[in-house]
Amino acid sequence: MAYWLVVLLLPVSSIYQGIVQAFVLQFGFVFVVAGTIFLVLSITGYRRMPSALSVTIYRAETLAWVALLLSMAGLAFLVYDKIYVQGIDYTDGIAIAREEWRRQGLIRDNRASSIMSALGYIFGSFYFVASILTILERDKIRSGSRIFILLISFILLLMNSLLTGGRSIILLFLAFLYAASGVYRGIRLRDLIRRPSQRALLQGILIAAVIYVAIVFYFRADASGGAGIEYYVLGFFPYLGLQADPWFEEFLRTSSWGGLASVMTITLSYITHSFSTVAAIVDHGIEDKTLIFMHIVDLLSKVGLTERPDSAWFLAGRFPSVPGALWLQFGTAGLIVGSILLGIIAALARIWVVASPESILAIGANLCMEAILILSPAVFAADFLSFPFVAFAFFGCAGLSLMLRFKSQLLVRARLLPTRLTESMGE
Repeated sequence: MAYWLVVLLLPVSSIYQGIVQAFVLQFGFVFVVAGTIFLVLSITGYRRMPSALSVTIYRAETLAWVALLLSMAGLAFLVYDKIYVQGIDYTDGIAIAREEWRRQGLIRDNRASSIMSALGYIFGSFYFVASILTILERDKIRSGSRIFILLISFILLLMNSLLTGGRSIILLFLAFLYAASGVYRGIRLRDLIRRPSQRALLQGILIAAVIYVAIVFYFRADASGGAGIEYYVLGFFPYLGLQADPWFEEFLRTSSWGGLASVMTITLSYITHSFSTVAAIVDHGIEDKTLIFMHIVDLLSKVGLTERPDSAWFLAGRFPSVPGALWLQFGTAGLIVGSILLGIIAALARIWVVASPESILAIGANLCMEAILILSPAVFAADFLSFPFVAFAFFGCAGLSLMLRFKSQLLVRARLLPTRLTESMGE
């Protein structure tokens, strides 16, 4: 609902005609997915999530700190690759550095630039798991550790986003955190940080994240010729399939608050422009292009497992939204079948958490599906470059948890061994 409310309230409108059809397409998708989830959970009887107070993830605080260390190592690998291997110069601004990074990727046919790059992406997203553990294990992780884990995670988030000049990872991170608040019953985000000083610190971090997004747009405007952020935004709207309302365009050109208003509007428009994209898709008709799982197939093609997908659709680079992408690629039947499949998979992931509430793999599967559904009105989250690596981070932390359990069992057996030997000698 928040997505459609933002679309309605923004002082911009779509340049395409299929507005009503776009709403029907998106709303129908949400209705079918939600109905499928409700039906599957009702049939199986797994509707009630476990209570947060009754669940204890084994060595959650230790896992969180190890995950942070792995993410720091991943960030260091990426910094080395971007600066020393690829020689990207960030002193001229994020936008120019991003274009240079993309240009070099095209030159080497989008293959990994070095082993450091591969290691950086593999380990760089473990801070997702660290942050989520602080939400799920609110009463088991110490307050001081929780604030530092969240603080370091936000810093790692911004640093990773800065290296690529992108913002999609911020959307993904927020979607995962929001989804984490619904994994167990009794989780309230406002209770995570109880000290006023710690809340103020986190609020400052969130404000810094918003400022960062604004800075990205500012640098892109500056890289485009330096005509001013207002004129850059007005020129960028048509690319998103939008046009400013006449009164708002006049306000941007004449008011001293035009710069701030333009940054806020373009940020929200960037997230919700998929509504206009769906309208364009309806006007355009079905097209035989790969939109769903595009980045995953592309990753497989880089290691020679598949052919490179043809993703050059008529609005490449824009957010198509999940229902729009399904309809464009597969038609009405594909949209219905895809909606039902997403609902079934999301329901099964939730059932897994109810059945195994302390399993990190179950939690990861559920959160991945929840993030996909949360962002589905805007974009298919699984096609974010970082999504497969976030999923791998849950898999990796599950392996670390098993190792910690195995080590603990070995220590217990080692302590019991002398006692057993004494008892056997006594017999």
